[in-house]
Amino acid sequence: MGRRPEAGWQQERIENFTALTSGGQADEDLVMDAWTDIVDRLVIRRRGENAPSEEEMEAQLEIVDFEKMERIRARVDEVVRDPDTAAALKPWYRYLCKRPTFHDEYLPTFNWPNVQLVDTEGRGIERVTPIASSPAAKNINSTASSSPPDSK
Repeated sequence: MGRRPEAGWQQERIENFTALTSGGQADEDLVMDAWTDIVDRLVIRRRGENAPSEEEMEAQLEIVDFEKMERIRARVDEVVRDPDTAAALKPWYRYLCKRPTFHDEYLPTFNWPNVQLVDTEGRGIERVTPIASSPAAKNINSTASSSPPDSK
């Protein structure tokens, strides 16, 4: 059996997360997730005696946001082998414009031979039938599987 966490560890993490994501400071980032990462990048850029103006902070936010999204897009290129599929999967919006995903463990699925991305080009899916997803022009077998075709 594994080691039991010390009493109060969860409250300590909650307080740490709250401090870091609300502009406060902490000696250590105990959470180390996507929320604390982007906030940390902003805080690092505004520390010091020469704190930036509101306009400079907005410009820095744009840069931090762009850098974060570039890392996400680079990760898609790194994992997804087909360039067309990778291009369709890349997000081209601001980081907090939509609810961010905090893992990319689904990306290797697009390398499976029995998986095809149905790119709706922003129109969304109207309906799903046993053999097709609308508005896709062609019929696609929509049998669901949670593992690669060669795994047992």
